[in-house]
Amino acid sequence: MYTNPLETIKTVFIIEPQVIKDNAEFVGSSGSTPATVDTLGFVRMRITLRLGATDIEMAQLRLLSSDAPTSDFVAVTGSAFSPLPSGTDDNKSFVYFIKLDGTQKRYWRIEATAGNGSAGSYAVAWADLARGDITPSTATLRNHAVEIFLP
Repeated sequence: MYTNPLETIKTVFIIEPQVIKDNAEFVGSSGSTPATVDTLGFVRMRITLRLGATDIEMAQLRLLSSDAPTSDFVAVTGSAFSPLPSGTDDNKSFVYFIKLDGTQKRYWRIEATAGNGSAGSYAVAWADLARGDITPSTATLRNHAVEIFLP
Protein backbone atom coordinates (compact mmCIF):
# COMPACT_ATOMS: atom_id res chain seq x y z
CA MET A 1 0.00 0.00 0.00
CA TYR A 2 1.37 3.43 -0.99
CA THR A 3 1.69 6.03 1.74
CA ASN A 4 2.21 9.63 0.83
CA PRO A 5 5.37 10.83 2.66
CA LEU A 6 3.37 13.76 4.02
CA GLU A 7 1.20 11.26 5.91
CA THR A 8 4.22 10.29 8.02
CA ILE A 9 4.78 13.75 9.52
CA LYS A 10 3.80 14.54 13.10
CA THR A 11 2.80 18.14 13.84
CA VAL A 12 3.36 19.70 17.26
CA PHE A 13 1.70 23.05 17.85
CA ILE A 14 3.92 25.46 19.79
CA ILE A 15 2.22 28.86 19.65
CA GLU A 16 -1.53 28.53 19.09
CA PRO A 17 -3.61 31.39 17.63
CA GLN A 18 -4.06 34.00 20.37
CA VAL A 19 -4.67 37.67 21.06
CA ILE A 20 -2.29 40.25 19.68
CA LYS A 21 0.92 40.64 21.69
CA ASP A 22 2.70 43.92 22.29
CA ASN A 23 5.99 43.89 24.18
CA ALA A 24 5.17 40.39 25.50
CA GLU A 25 6.05 36.78 24.94
CA PHE A 26 3.66 34.65 22.91
CA VAL A 27 1.95 31.96 25.03
CA GLY A 28 3.80 28.76 24.19
CA SER A 29 7.19 30.51 24.21
CA SER A 30 9.90 29.51 26.65
CA GLY A 31 8.94 31.85 29.49
CA SER A 32 5.17 31.89 29.01
CA THR A 33 3.61 28.45 29.60
CA PRO A 34 6.16 26.86 27.26
CA ALA A 35 5.31 24.19 24.72
CA THR A 36 8.02 21.56 24.44
CA VAL A 37 8.68 19.49 21.32
CA ASP A 38 9.90 15.94 22.04
CA THR A 39 11.92 14.74 19.04
CA LEU A 40 12.49 11.16 20.23
CA GLY A 41 12.53 8.79 17.25
CA PHE A 42 12.59 11.46 14.53
CA VAL A 43 15.52 12.50 12.35
CA ARG A 44 14.23 15.76 10.84
CA MET A 45 12.33 18.72 12.23
CA ARG A 46 11.01 21.92 10.72
CA ILE A 47 9.82 24.71 13.04
CA THR A 48 7.74 27.45 11.43
CA LEU A 49 6.75 30.78 12.96
CA ARG A 50 4.06 32.53 10.91
CA LEU A 51 3.42 36.21 11.53
CA GLY A 52 0.06 37.85 10.97
CA ALA A 53 -0.33 41.59 11.19
CA THR A 54 2.60 43.28 12.93
CA ASP A 55 3.70 46.85 13.41
CA ILE A 56 7.09 46.42 15.08
CA GLU A 57 10.24 44.32 14.89
CA MET A 58 10.10 41.25 17.11
CA ALA A 59 12.09 41.61 20.33
CA GLN A 60 13.23 37.96 20.31
CA LEU A 61 13.05 34.88 18.08
CA ARG A 62 15.29 31.91 18.74
CA LEU A 63 15.27 28.25 19.67
CA LEU A 64 16.19 26.58 22.95
CA SER A 65 17.00 22.91 23.56
CA SER A 66 17.55 20.56 26.49
CA ASP A 67 18.14 16.94 27.43
CA ALA A 68 15.30 17.22 29.99
CA PRO A 69 11.65 18.06 29.19
CA THR A 70 11.15 20.79 31.80
CA SER A 71 14.50 22.34 32.72
CA ASP A 72 17.99 23.32 31.62
CA PHE A 73 16.96 24.82 28.27
CA VAL A 74 19.72 26.80 26.57
CA ALA A 75 19.74 28.93 23.43
CA VAL A 76 20.72 27.02 20.29
CA THR A 77 23.76 28.61 18.67
CA GLY A 78 22.87 30.25 15.38
CA SER A 79 19.09 30.11 15.95
CA ALA A 80 18.46 33.85 16.41
CA PHE A 81 17.26 35.49 13.21
CA SER A 82 19.36 38.50 12.21
CA PRO A 83 17.75 40.77 11.46
CA LEU A 84 14.69 39.89 13.49
CA PRO A 85 11.31 39.83 11.74
CA SER A 86 10.34 43.47 11.19
CA GLY A 87 7.21 45.59 11.32
CA THR A 88 6.81 45.09 7.56
CA ASP A 89 6.90 41.28 7.69
CA ASP A 90 3.11 40.82 7.87
CA ASN A 91 1.99 37.36 6.73
CA LYS A 92 5.50 35.93 6.34
CA SER A 93 6.96 32.68 7.62
CA PHE A 94 10.28 32.23 9.42
CA VAL A 95 11.49 28.64 9.30
CA TYR A 96 14.12 26.50 11.00
CA PHE A 97 15.27 23.17 9.48
CA ILE A 98 16.92 20.90 12.04
CA LYS A 99 18.75 17.65 11.40
CA LEU A 100 18.28 15.45 14.47
CA ASP A 101 21.40 13.34 14.01
CA GLY A 102 22.08 12.30 17.60
CA THR A 103 24.24 15.33 18.39
CA GLN A 104 21.17 17.50 19.00
CA LYS A 105 19.29 17.60 22.27
CA ARG A 106 15.93 15.80 22.50
CA TYR A 107 13.61 18.62 23.70
CA TRP A 108 13.03 21.94 21.93
CA ARG A 109 11.24 25.22 22.63
CA ILE A 110 10.86 28.52 20.86
CA GLU A 111 11.41 31.94 22.40
CA ALA A 112 9.23 34.45 20.57
CA THR A 113 8.59 37.93 21.97
CA ALA A 114 6.68 40.69 20.22
CA GLY A 115 8.29 44.10 20.11
CA ASN A 116 6.90 47.22 21.76
CA GLY A 117 4.84 48.82 19.00
CA SER A 118 1.66 50.83 18.82
CA ALA A 119 -0.50 47.72 18.37
CA GLY A 120 1.67 44.60 18.42
CA SER A 121 1.87 41.34 16.51
CA TYR A 122 0.00 38.13 15.79
CA ALA A 123 1.92 34.87 15.41
CA VAL A 124 1.53 31.10 15.43
CA ALA A 125 4.23 28.41 15.44
CA TRP A 126 4.43 24.68 14.97
CA ALA A 127 6.98 21.90 14.51
CA ASP A 128 6.78 19.19 11.86
CA LEU A 129 8.66 16.01 12.79
CA ALA A 130 9.64 13.70 9.94
CA ARG A 131 11.34 10.39 9.24
CA GLY A 132 10.30 8.82 12.51
CA ASP A 133 11.19 5.37 13.77
CA ILE A 134 7.46 4.81 14.19
CA THR A 135 5.24 6.40 11.57
CA PRO A 136 2.24 8.28 13.01
CA SER A 137 -0.60 6.36 11.37
CA THR A 138 -3.72 8.21 12.52
CA ALA A 139 -4.97 11.78 12.66
CA THR A 140 -4.65 11.68 16.45
CA LEU A 141 -1.00 10.56 16.29
CA ARG A 142 -0.28 13.35 13.78
CA ASN A 143 -2.04 15.86 16.12
CA HIS A 144 -4.80 16.66 13.62
CA ALA A 145 -8.49 16.94 14.45
CA VAL A 146 -9.72 15.78 11.04
CA GLU A 147 -8.01 14.56 7.88
CA ILE A 148 -9.43 14.06 4.39
CA PHE A 149 -7.61 11.90 1.86
CA LEU A 150 -8.33 12.56 -1.81
CA PRO A 151 -7.14 10.45 -4.76
